[in-house]
Amino acid sequence: MESSKRQTIEKKRKTNKLRLKTIIEEYSLKQNSFNPKKPSPNIFIKKLEIRMKMYYKDLYKSYN
Repeated sequence: MESSKRQTIEKKRKTNKLRLKTIIEEYSLKQNSFNPKKPSPNIFIKKLEIRMKMYYKDLYKSYN
């Protein structure tokens, strides 16, 4: 009974170590591509502005 508990504990430790290792590897790959001084592209706002311009343009045409 006790040996099975040890085995499960060891197995959990191994899987946790593997998970941590993969997370660290992924972070190290992405870490170099991040530049905190560069502003992030706000794609949502840009698309919203385009839609709003189109809407008001069509609205203006409908009144004329």
